[in-house]
Amino acid sequence: SPKVVGQPHRYGFAAEFDTRGAPYVLGYHKYDLSTGSSSCHRLADGRTGSEASFVPSARCVDEDDGYLVSFVHD
Repeated sequence: SPKVVGQPHRYGFAAEFDTRGAPYVLGYHKYDLSTGSSSCHRLADGRTGSEASFVPSARCVDEDDGYLVSFVHD
């Protein structure tokens, strides 16, 4: 969220890349930097994505209130 640019923040997002060959995105991870927990959204077999950008929702109440936007190809 733009509210936390340059400020301490709680959440981080990252793409997971396949390291066995071409750099395909296999899924996306959300990290809670306060608790150490994480969650993952895996893409279906035969699909690959691009790096994702975080877009805050229109109401953007919480730091992670928004969407990861990426192109996904099959």
